[in-house]
Amino acid sequence: MALVSEAITFSRTMKTRSLNGSSPSLLMSLREAAEKRINSVVSRSEGELMAWDVVNENLHLSFFEENLGENASAEYFSKTYQLDPKPLLFMNEYNTIEYSGDTAASPANYIAKMAKIRSFQEMKEYQQQ
Repeated sequence: MALVSEAITFSRTMKTRSLNGSSPSLLMSLREAAEKRINSVVSRSEGELMAWDVVNENLHLSFFEENLGENASAEYFSKTYQLDPKPLLFMNEYNTIEYSGDTAASPANYIAKMAKIRSFQEMKEYQQQ
């Protein structure tokens, strides 16, 4: 049994890539690619993991929220849970503990982001575990 895997991830170079103002078809392609990745990776590993790093580096890099809407991460947490409901779902973020000077990744910001994700309507079932 593996311990952890990433459901969706992307390069740090995308940090500065905003697709705002892009054609709706490009944004739809991004959404479809992210969903295809989650469906593929999570389905292949269903029942084999203890935890899922659903959206990596979500405090420093808000790529999905900037391009697909403020609930994008919550939607991906929800989709991951629907595909594989047993593992712990979490967000991996660098500098949350290691470097207290990084205000973007402070423990308080991490907790606030996870609270926002958990408050998303489709995540209510996960909270009842």
